[in-house]
Amino acid sequence: MIEKSQRKIHIGVFGTYGFENMGDAAVADATIAGLKRHIPNAEIVGICQQPENVALRHHIKAYSIHRVFLTKTQTAGSDGIPVDKVDNHGGSSFKVRIIGFIKTSKFIFRLAKVVQNTLLILSLIVKEIKFSFVVLERVKTLDLMVMSGSGQLNEEWGGAWRYPFGLFRWCLLARLSGCKIAFLSVGAGVIDTFLGKFFCLSALRLAHYRSVRDIRSKKLVESWRVGAVQLVPDMAFSMKFKIDETPTSTDGVFTVGINPISFCDPRTWIVSDQNKYDSYVEKISKFCDWLLSEGYSLVFIPNELVMDNRAIDDILEKIDPLLVDSTRVIRPEIVNYPDVFRSYARCNYVISSRFHGLLFSFMSQLPVIALAHHYKYFELADEMGQKKYCLDIANFNLDELKLLFKDLVVNEKSIKDAIKLNSDNYSGIVENQYMKMRDFVV
Repeated sequence: MIEKSQRKIHIGVFGTYGFENMGDAAVADATIAGLKRHIPNAEIVGICQQPENVALRHHIKAYSIHRVFLTKTQTAGSDGIPVDKVDNHGGSSFKVRIIGFIKTSKFIFRLAKVVQNTLLILSLIVKEIKFSFVVLERVKTLDLMVMSGSGQLNEEWGGAWRYPFGLFRWCLLARLSGCKIAFLSVGAGVIDTFLGKFFCLSALRLAHYRSVRDIRSKKLVESWRVGAVQLVPDMAFSMKFKIDETPTSTDGVFTVGINPISFCDPRTWIVSDQNKYDSYVEKISKFCDWLLSEGYSLVFIPNELVMDNRAIDDILEKIDPLLVDSTRVIRPEIVNYPDVFRSYARCNYVISSRFHGLLFSFMSQLPVIALAHHYKYFELADEMGQKKYCLDIANFNLDELKLLFKDLVVNEKSIKDAIKLNSDNYSGIVENQYMKMRDFVV
């Protein structure tokens, strides 16, 4: 008989990762590595939104949270159930005649639409029920399922029936199968609908352990009366990495990392506003002009490889061409999160509009100014003793940013000391959380 401590422990890491967001990828890898450090006999599977990418990037077996998902080529696919196909061989002209006849009668046309929509809904319900049995078979193989990373308690992208429902379904079936469930350092985002709240609240109540990464999320989750909730920093603080790059200041030239975001960009943002996006791009490009005129070099660092690169394109297009040269305006190739960290390691200071850009800067012990579109930026900056270096992305002005940057440079040493102290403390707290997971299953 194999001792419990020696047998394989099967753990599912559930999260929003799988797309081109390097923050989500880093948190997933940090969680996987941390679990393996404390549970060496763990066998990890990914439960994510894009399993093909996760299998390639994280080198683990991966399942889709949803029945229908996007493949790595951004086309619709299906997990557990074959993709529906249409057979168009023969009968096409007859079909056209039938449709033409139906359209001649308003009553028949409306009746046909009702029947069509009813059959479509019934078909989707049947497919989702079938997929629930696929999920049940998968969670039966797990000893523990952990939820970590951004967007766990959020209905902003896709509504209540997308991520919140997927979260609830997997938690319900995991609990029924006897699998332990743990929410690790999650954050609460937009949950405005009754259904969204019901799905998230129910998933939390089904869990055996819950922790959130910030005070506001803790207050919200506690108000739902789901049980005990711990306050534990972002899982990314547990990352163990070594980067060879070091920031340089050859001939007194220092480097500033520019980590932009596609804020309100109609091409990608959930709430589009062309004027706000244009204003943001204009202010960042003017700030870059000023930095170059002051003698700084720039490194452009995308954290989300699709959205952020579009913003970088727009910013670079507006920078004064007379100030640009290839040695002082650098755009490194980034295909994974180690590339992101290597780029940060080349910097002396950072201007970050991404939450994980702010977090990565703190982990790299870099003085950073955050341009925030969400409360979580302000909370993290405050916890690190850096709240004064956090500005509202929609309302900051260029002169304000320049003055704050000058202050950042003057206070560089004390800022680094404070960041190091807090980062080391956070790393220890997160490490203790992995020990609790070990005690769950070993």
